[in-house]
Amino acid sequence: DDISSALTFIEGAVINDGSNLLAWYLLAKINLELSNVQSSISAANQALELKTNNLNEYKNRLLYIRGLGLLSSGQFPQAEHDLLQAAKLSKINKDWLYYAYTQSILGKLKQRQGHNEDAANRLASALEYQELLNCPMGIAQGHLDFAEFHLKNNELALAQQRFDIAKKLVEQKELNQVIPLLTHIKTLFEPSNKQP
Repeated sequence: DDISSALTFIEGAVINDGSNLLAWYLLAKINLELSNVQSSISAANQALELKTNNLNEYKNRLLYIRGLGLLSSGQFPQAEHDLLQAAKLSKINKDWLYYAYTQSILGKLKQRQGHNEDAANRLASALEYQELLNCPMGIAQGHLDFAEFHLKNNELALAQQRFDIAKKLVEQKELNQVIPLLTHIKTLFEPSNKQP
């Protein structure tokens, strides 16, 4: 879990072999995890320009990572374009984990745009695929996404229901990585912290 050290090794791998698609993918992913957004976008761009036989295997993931980077830097139209492409390619590649990730982020983006029905459908799709993958962390995340969705729509009872499901799952499965998100969503229930 030492991603800072991992970054150094991955940077070395890219320097040694600039055509190593996996190294570029990991470089983009690790930089995003470290909030090095521009470095992540740059690495994803480099990877997407490689002329390799296995680009299709990683293209959906690279578009997802670049889309997240663009989203966090406020470039919403470009982010949405990449995320929609990532969802389409994830489905073609049967990469259901990244399909679920992409649906979740698109759901949040659609809610931000005021398209609540589309947002709810995408969040439901994300949760459905996490359940099919039997991924407790993804399932907890899906319920927390819905809790936040309902809070933003002033549907407190539904939000509490989703929050309680996620909290129980986090406790049962000891999903320590989800605790910060759980804590964040819990603070949103306080009237002074409600987001528009």
